[in-house]
Amino acid sequence: MPSVSTTSVCVDNDLSVAMTAPQQVEKGLPVEVTLAVENHGTKEASHYAVRLAVADEVLYSETFDTPLASLATHTIPARV
Repeated sequence: MPSVSTTSVCVDNDLSVAMTAPQQVEKGLPVEVTLAVENHGTKEASHYAVRLAVADEVLYSETFDTPLASLATHTIPARV
């Protein structure tokens, strides 16, 4: 199944988030997506939040306290 990837960057913490999701979905049914948070900085990142929203509706939101090492990636499967 084809997928769509998007990327946004959070400059203050040197983190980026990429999302992979199906190209087409059925209205009203849950969708499996994968969010990948990558630390591009030289120091570990800690206490960061990931939020997925469409317009004003937040579909996924979670805060992580586990440190993310420099140049490491945290992969998050989510159902939205």
